[in-house]
Amino acid sequence: MMGDHLTELREILYGEPSRRAWDRVCDLFERWPADSAQIGLDYAQGLLTGWPDAERRARGRWTALLYDHAGALSPSPDASPPRAWPLVRAMSVDTGQIDAAALEALGRSTWLAPLTILKMSTDPRQRLSSLTGPMVEAIARWPALGQLKVLDLSFNNIDDRGAEALAECEALADLQVLDLSLNLIRDAGAEALAGSRWLARLERLDLGRNSIGEAGRASLNASPWLSDAVKRRLGVR
Repeated sequence: MMGDHLTELREILYGEPSRRAWDRVCDLFERWPADSAQIGLDYAQGLLTGWPDAERRARGRWTALLYDHAGALSPSPDASPPRAWPLVRAMSVDTGQIDAAALEALGRSTWLAPLTILKMSTDPRQRLSSLTGPMVEAIARWPALGQLKVLDLSFNNIDDRGAEALAECEALADLQVLDLSLNLIRDAGAEALAGSRWLARLERLDLGRNSIGEAGRASLNASPWLSDAVKRRLGVR
């Protein structure tokens, strides 16, 4: 039986990376016998190294385990990630109903362990209860932040306090993409981001649809840490 599963896994992973191929891998591990699953996971890890991390996205029904019956984020210590979770690299979290306690629980959980791409955003209709500055301060303390390459916190209620928390977060030193578009950031938050040495490796910073004025744009333009390519995309150079 294990040989059949390995043969199928090999067939899938020697093909081109795609959403369909990833779905087949996930389906395979959902029916893989528990006593030999680790062998399959080890084998898959080696073949998935050439895949784009964005293709290795958590399934919606997997992340649904993070929510309670009312649809609020409520990670439970009893909700273990699915068997194929070590292969996952990207996850989206709906921040429409969220509080500080849920963020603390998520930060302590094993769900974040393999991720390099994390999106925490919300439906516009639920924006009033989405991420705020103090909540971003909690996120900035997560041990798992250091492995992220992409952090998307767009469409929330993040203000200058949240931007400042990210600017001071040493764990983001290897981050490549930071999306803070559609938030409530003003000049003080932009100035904090512009002065952050921890964001020097960014390849893209999105601050669109905030409330940043001339002073904030001038700080971003004069930043000694942000690259010229990042500044051009921001429209400040």
